[in-house]
Amino acid sequence: GHLSLQSIPSMATCYWRQTQANMAGVVGTLNMMGESYNFLEFADDNKRNQDQDEQESWIQRYGRILERFKILKSADVVREAEAIGFKLQVALHNELFFQECTEEFLQRDNKMALTNRTNLIVCGAKPVHGDGTPLFLHAKNWRALMKDQVVHYHENLKDHCMALWDVACNLAAEGCHGDYLSLGRESYLNPDNFVENYRKLLEPLGSSSSFVLAVQEYPAPGSARHAALQTVLEERGYHVYEGEGQAFICSHPCASPRDVKTSPLGCDREELLRGVGGSLEEEPCSEDWERFRTTARKTMTLDIGDKLRVINVHVKELKTEAGTKFLADYMRSLCHSERINFLLADTNIPNSSKVETFSARAAALGLRVFPSGVTTRKKRTELHGQMYDARKCLKVI
Repeated sequence: GHLSLQSIPSMATCYWRQTQANMAGVVGTLNMMGESYNFLEFADDNKRNQDQDEQESWIQRYGRILERFKILKSADVVREAEAIGFKLQVALHNELFFQECTEEFLQRDNKMALTNRTNLIVCGAKPVHGDGTPLFLHAKNWRALMKDQVVHYHENLKDHCMALWDVACNLAAEGCHGDYLSLGRESYLNPDNFVENYRKLLEPLGSSSSFVLAVQEYPAPGSARHAALQTVLEERGYHVYEGEGQAFICSHPCASPRDVKTSPLGCDREELLRGVGGSLEEEPCSEDWERFRTTARKTMTLDIGDKLRVINVHVKELKTEAGTKFLADYMRSLCHSERINFLLADTNIPNSSKVETFSARAAALGLRVFPSGVTTRKKRTELHGQMYDARKCLKVI
């Protein structure tokens, strides 16, 4: 039987193993808000400032913060860092600081623990203090916050660059404090907006249909996002089966805990090879094996009754053709031979060539592949840790 997917928001690629059956209901997949804290990373061309009569656009306000960042002088950033208490071993070569922001300079931006740093842009919505209020509400206190963290920046020489990057971002936000504060308050990353956001996100599911929704980037237990989502799930009477960073949201309880499995084939290379039959025509590279380890950790299966298996996979983008082919083998091995299998995934396959590679391999293994759908439409700005990458900045994808 064919299950309609059209009413599910933010559709990603969906696969099923062809089997004769009659069923009623809906299955779909949704990548939710991850643990992101940079509310300036993605442009919102349509949003207006509701607090002002002239209703300045998001882009106008963001633009002033970007301009403030781009006119910062390297000498001023260093001087500010030294005043806070930093003793840094970094040589700057350009008069303007933004010209220092190369891939090498920013290589630790997504690696240094956010709990050990203060950056009003990269982690502006990060909860701070005991009450969990977001960092942007403490923008005027950033120097004191950084002073308490100097020891963390000093631990690793590579994080000396991060100290300067964080100081520069803080100076830019501070210099446009009104714009910065209004953008933070309006953002979907503001905890005050989480409940309403989740209500809007799940509203298309309705209350009358039976459904299973495979969710990637499910909020971490104990976080403000998790608490907000739980509030909305209880309001709507939905049931959730949680894994590690992913989950199944269902219209009603449909399985026992023993019918839900995380990483069913294991996570290590040897376990995965055994799971797919033990031999490969072409070996994925070592980097792809590490990515499969993450992918396997973000895999769940849900068995409903004795007829249906729903599979949830969040794929870490693979770099090689061999890895893309193995992804199809991995997905086929997750299917149960005596059940109808729906595999719902955020595949992160980056281009049409690899889509063709994956689809051909999947078809050869007996999988029916639904045409890929556009999952999101977004434009990355220039205020984030990959601002040096022209392929990612100011491109609508």
